[in-house]
Amino acid sequence: MKELRWFCSAVLGSIMLLGCGGGAGESSGLDTTAQGADIAPTGPVMKSGGTSVTALMGPAGGRLDLANGARVEIPAGAIQDAKEIVFKDAPRTTVFKDEDVQGNRPVGPIILVTPELYAPEGSYFVISIPFSSLPEGYDESSLLLAYETPSSQQRNYAEDTTVTIWNYEQAAISGGRAVAKLGSLPGMRFQFILSRND
Repeated sequence: MKELRWFCSAVLGSIMLLGCGGGAGESSGLDTTAQGADIAPTGPVMKSGGTSVTALMGPAGGRLDLANGARVEIPAGAIQDAKEIVFKDAPRTTVFKDEDVQGNRPVGPIILVTPELYAPEGSYFVISIPFSSLPEGYDESSLLLAYETPSSQQRNYAEDTTVTIWNYEQAAISGGRAVAKLGSLPGMRFQFILSRND
């Protein structure tokens, strides 16, 4: 009787081990590291980082912040399923059109948001940085957000290059921040600027 109990216990243990995918060198056929990786969050995602932050977002959108105070707000409905959003400091560049350099000055960091996204009708992406007051000689109409988009001349260049242009959107000061709203994110760089035409 003891032998029968021992045999049944051994058989049952072996079945449970196989059913759980146990045993050295064995696999259940499931990639447990990827399980749930593409499941969209059910609510807005709020995440902060140093010079870079990455977050999986879903239809509820969310907000990402960097240590330098830069922030991007993703509206609900801009993402259909689950998508990884990257927000980070970007390499420095000149964001002014050559003919407009006089009287212009950059404000805050150059930042990058990827991938390309589109806001639903009636809602916007909000880009902002800490910015409390305008320097002398500028008024609020001087505050703009420069944003990078692919150039229509891309086809004239080699296939392995990316040609971009800088566009400008009116910004405002609100709650100690420079704030701009965009209907889409081109997946490229942004920087606030002060533009004065003397």
